[in-house]
Amino acid sequence: MTDQKSTKFNIKKLVLSQNFEETGGAEKIIVRVPVRKPNRNEFFRVHPDEAKFSFRCALVEDPDSRDIYVMAGDLADRYPDLCRPIKIVTAVNRTEDPFLWPLKMPTGDRRGGAWIDSALQAAEVAKKKWIKILADMSAGQYSVFSAAGNLEEPVWPNMDFNKLMEMAFDGFVIDSGDHPLIQRLTGKI
Repeated sequence: MTDQKSTKFNIKKLVLSQNFEETGGAEKIIVRVPVRKPNRNEFFRVHPDEAKFSFRCALVEDPDSRDIYVMAGDLADRYPDLCRPIKIVTAVNRTEDPFLWPLKMPTGDRRGGAWIDSALQAAEVAKKKWIKILADMSAGQYSVFSAAGNLEEPVWPNMDFNKLMEMAFDGFVIDSGDHPLIQRLTGKI
């Protein structure tokens, strides 16, 4: 009979390597790109190449389903009360999940000015360092927090911005005044 007390338990041999997914032969495949604000407890980065990985456009939110649609520029000019000017930036979180962050742009009425300004400033900071943002209701703006550790540079998806937009807005593009959402929001149906 073997003496079980003499067998040493070596926990170091049980630790999973940091690059388990890479060494396991599996590759993460991006099948969908969400359009959203960063979650309150996630650290994220914004792609620093603004010319290639951001876009100014108009978004329309369906008030019933809360689905977000991108609207063609000529329609935004025709229906300015239905859409909002935004800047979409490419972001990625610590688990290498890309998302498109729709940043509201300042308008003439300056409603939400501090919220809009602080989000735009946070996006600029996130080009250089890992941050998270939290709503500071008493100040009426976002607070920005940088990661305490010396985190590695982000891993960006191996696809261009056009492909990211296509994956994010597939089926959610308004390019005609005959679009059912436009028809409904203008009272034509």
